[in-house]
Order: sequence, then C-alpha cells, then structure tokens
Amino acid sequence: MPWLEIKERGLRMFCIINSEIPLRTQLESTPPESKDLDPSKPNLIFIHAACCSSASFTAQFSDRRLSNAFNLIALDARLCGRTEGTPRTTHVLEDSSYCLTAALDQLDLPNYSLVGEDFHGCNCATWIAIKRPEKVKSLCLISPGWLKEPPATVQAMCKEWLPHATSNKDGKGDGTGRIPEDAMQVVSDYYFGKMNREPERRAIFIEAFEKRYGAGHSSHDIRHLISMFDREPIPADLVAGINAPVLILQGTDDAVASPMHAAEEWRARFTGGELSYVFANLQDPSVD
Repeated sequence: MPWLEIKERGLRMFCIINSEIPLRTQLESTPPESKDLDPSKPNLIFIHAACCSSASFTAQFSDRRLSNAFNLIALDARLCGRTEGTPRTTHVLEDSSYCLTAALDQLDLPNYSLVGEDFHGCNCATWIAIKRPEKVKSLCLISPGWLKEPPATVQAMCKEWLPHATSNKDGKGDGTGRIPEDAMQVVSDYYFGKMNREPERRAIFIEAFEKRYGAGHSSHDIRHLISMFDREPIPADLVAGINAPVLILQGTDDAVASPMHAAEEWRARFTGGELSYVFANLQDPSVD
C-alpha cells in the first residue's frame, strides 16, 4: 500500500509503513515496499520538513529500538516527495494538514503519536492534534522554527530566492525548469548549515531536491511550499487546547531556521498538557 488515494482532495499520497528507507530512495524509480501494521504496537507517524519527504527518516526507520516498539509510518505531504496532486490555486500549511489528516483517517488507526520536523512538519502535526484530539496520544516537535517568520526571512525567501529559483520555469529563462546553482547553494546551507556536516546526506538531498523541483518541473509545487514562509501562527487558543503530552527537541547550533528563541515561543503556546523541552548541541558526538 505505497499510495493512499484521497479522491475528495485530488490526491495520491505516498505512505511507507514498517520498512527501512534507503538513503537514496528519492533517487530510485521504485519506492520501498511497505509492510503490514502490527496491531499490538502503538503507531508513530513522521511528518517531514518543507520540500523534503519520508526519506528524511532513514535513520529512524532503521533503528531497531523504534521498529521493535512501534509501527513506523511516514507520509509524503502534498507538494512533496512521491505524492501526486491536482493543481492548487492557493495552498497554506493548514491545507497540508487537512491532506495528511485525510490520509491518516483512511489508514483507520485507533490512535497515534506524531513526530514533526521543522516549521512544516511541526505546524502540520499541531494542526492534526487540534483536528483529531481523540486520536493523537502525543506530539514530538523537532526544530519547530518560528511561529511567524521574521520579515527579513519572508523577504529573502519569497521575494528574492523564489523568483530567482524559478527563473527557468514556466517559459522563462532557458525554459528547462533548472534551479540556478547559487539558489541550490542556499538550499544546501538552509538544511545543513555552512559547516561540512553530513556530506553524503547533503549531496543526496541536493540531488533529490533538484530531481523533485528542478529541471522538467513548473513552479507550482516549489512556489506553494516557499509561500509557507509567509505564514500566520496557529491561533494560540487552539494550541492551548491540546491536552496530549508534547516534547520539543531543539538543537543549539541553528541560528537561522529554528533558533532557540523560536522553540521557546512554541513552548509558551502549549499550556494545556504535559510539556517536555530538550535542547542539545548537535555537534557534540556524545548526543545520541
């Protein structure tokens, strides 16, 4: 069951269940096959960062500590990964959460815990907890980013980077859809930083990003995803109404995409239930 057909949303959503995810999976023509759910195990749902995919969770799906304890389920959100959908006139983060909620409803799980990464995954996970409080047992938010991006970031990404990144799309430039090399360098720095961190994963990610959003593709998907930088926070009263336990994981090295102050903003919103907050220097090899 690699795809979930969600006809009312014009969506064919990719889903992977209880199967290891090769590091290069987004570059392969054939996706990994899912395995059966084990009804005796609790369900753990992974929601990736913006412009990423279920391939982000290669390490987690290969970790026997997790796979022995949980059903591991990852979804490629709308506009991302292998998921296919009809064109959108407008699309915001809450729309992505509606699509993910519809997919989870189709899986018909009795309940589940959610793991979200970056502003995309964390906002979507939080919206799902708001929409399905009877289903969500807990939330884990990893590097959640700002509730609302600083104006300088919106300017840089939406007004400057996006027009440049799409300068060869939709009949413009050389017409190939190729993303210029300097725009791809911004992508590399945003996701991995400017230090030489994880060079193999970085190289594979950049190749997969170009394959998914670059040559041969219109501006449709990348335009809607980057527009999410110009977002409003989830209303505070809705977040405060979440009663499920929440764990926020935040690295101390990130000064741009998800700095400490941004995670503190998120922590202040969760007033309705149990909250844990962990921060770590991810350059420290002792942090596992």
